[in-house]
Amino acid sequence: MDSPCLTAAYLESLSTGELVKLAEKYCTDIPADLDRVCIIEDLLENKEKNTDNEHEGGDEYIHFDNSVPLPVQYNISFIDINVRDPLWVFVFWEIKKHDHELHERERSADFGGYRLHVVPLADNGVKPDSDLSFYTAVNNDDTSLYLGIPPGNVRRFQIELCAKHGHAADILAVSRPFVLPVLITRGNGPAAFGRDSEIRKVFLNPLARMSGVDNYLLTRSVDRLPRIREQ
Repeated sequence: MDSPCLTAAYLESLSTGELVKLAEKYCTDIPADLDRVCIIEDLLENKEKNTDNEHEGGDEYIHFDNSVPLPVQYNISFIDINVRDPLWVFVFWEIKKHDHELHERERSADFGGYRLHVVPLADNGVKPDSDLSFYTAVNNDDTSLYLGIPPGNVRRFQIELCAKHGHAADILAVSRPFVLPVLITRGNGPAAFGRDSEIRKVFLNPLARMSGVDNYLLTRSVDRLPRIREQ
């Protein structure tokens, strides 16, 4: 029994019949000739016992509920994307131990390192130009990278995590498809890459105008310079 309303003042305000029903609800044996004072004492005593039992098991509950540190790695090969802005994405990945050993030791003779393959996908019904695809080399122990995507008409991409062997590449993991935001030109000048209607919608949006869209200027930060591309 654990009810904050079961106080002495509250119980004394009840009729004897209501006290008997309350005692029966909490499984208390009530003799037929027991007066209301004894019933109140019995109810309060039962509440105190149940409260003590909860405190005794409290340490065990707290110990069970303690948080545990997250593992550094989950030993799976995956790659995922967080879009930062129209020109940059944050790529993070993991290569499981078995894949590391397979490519770096068992097939080390022609192993050329790991790389990210940026693959353009059909966007708004427009078939992408295969020339837009490119590779970016990463170090063997890298797990993340800010990656620059060139501006263009295609805004939908997918990134593959690959292991290079000679002139070929084994795909270890593939990201979900992602769409980069429309690249907005400063002011109300001509829109870039044939997306005039989308640009106009942005500049006509009252909330965007209140946020200073007319003064928006996308800059390339020096701390996220693109890696050398391999065609």
